[in-house]
Amino acid sequence: MTPSSPPHPTTSATTHPTTSATTHPTTSATTPANILATTLLTILPKIPLHPLRFSVFLLIPILSLTLAPKTFAEPSITNLDHAVETMERFFYTNYKEYRINTQTRLLDTPFYTTNITIRNNAISQVVDFYVSDKYMAMHMFYTKSGVRATRYNQLDASHSPKPYSSHEVVKFVNGFLSQSINSLLDFQSRVIEPIPSLRGFYLLEVEEYYNKQLMQTYTVISDGDVITFDLIEIGSGIEYGDRYRYNHSPETFQSIDYSNYELIFGNGRGRNKMLIISDLDSIYTGLLVRNYLPLFRQLPSVDIYFLPFPQESRYVKSQLLTNIFSASRIMGGQSNGGNLLESLTSHKVSQLNSSDTLTYFTRMSSNPDEFLSLVQSERIKLAYDNIVFQNLYLNVDITPWIIYNGNIIKGYNEAMFLYLMGRN
Repeated sequence: MTPSSPPHPTTSATTHPTTSATTHPTTSATTPANILATTLLTILPKIPLHPLRFSVFLLIPILSLTLAPKTFAEPSITNLDHAVETMERFFYTNYKEYRINTQTRLLDTPFYTTNITIRNNAISQVVDFYVSDKYMAMHMFYTKSGVRATRYNQLDASHSPKPYSSHEVVKFVNGFLSQSINSLLDFQSRVIEPIPSLRGFYLLEVEEYYNKQLMQTYTVISDGDVITFDLIEIGSGIEYGDRYRYNHSPETFQSIDYSNYELIFGNGRGRNKMLIISDLDSIYTGLLVRNYLPLFRQLPSVDIYFLPFPQESRYVKSQLLTNIFSASRIMGGQSNGGNLLESLTSHKVSQLNSSDTLTYFTRMSSNPDEFLSLVQSERIKLAYDNIVFQNLYLNVDITPWIIYNGNIIKGYNEAMFLYLMGRN
């Protein structure tokens, strides 16, 4: 996931949650367990003093626990505090204050729809998100027969489903996606694994086809009644699907020849290999280089490589910075007396237009005339075409990418960066 705004310096949010009007799950007095217990207590005095009477007495609590309907604990205020803090990390923002308005049980799931009012300086907004004891989600969707899938915000007391089989969940997911995304597309889902501590929920992989051609592959989480694309672990901020994809990356990334890319740290003989792929004109590349490249350099026996991912349609200076990177590497790899990657993604360079950017790096070169000639040469044009081809070969689709020992992280994802470092 690529966030919509950059992170801020780490600060502790001061929050003042208030006690809210809360909807608790109720248990009817006419449940099978209650009826059985009442019946046994009625006939128990009529049974003579006999070991049978003692045995029947012991059965009451056992059968009550066995037959009692499944209920889930409502998230505590402390758990909601952690959920809001996790949401702050997920969206790289800082909520100065928030107030819990309501909590409502979401169908027969372990989740509660939580409605909060967030105040950040002079701006207030109302946000719905979904919280269980371990996970949270920013969006939950549901569908009924003949009704287009919409975001679910209210309790439907008439709908209390039983856990579905994995086959039924797959059928629901395929139908939901066809209704809500595009009926012209063909969706083929498969269950990967059940979600720990979420009864009835599964992680599924979805392949999306158009005219029998595979368009994209992604993961969703569903129990057959609701579906979410972003199940986030409270505390770590790790999205469940991101962690699965990292630990089960395609085999093609296990056999990458790192010598095809530019070595920016290490001696090339390290036992751990990292490849960073990113657009040099993207704000997220700068954030990655400033905030996490120093941490990645601390990994044991690591070689770090870089491949530009030029996106000319999105970033004005993308091709220019890529060509400057290639020319600088040919002429020695350093510019402005510091790390080339740090120079190219610096805040100062990001404020310059294309002409001033070229002038800036030309002047910083050890041989300005040779550098300028090289940037505009046929050799650099061929190098640029090769870089584009390498990205197409790897099927790069977002900036940044990080491949570490064959495992992949897509997008600027701080929680997964820390997970890679073993700190999350």
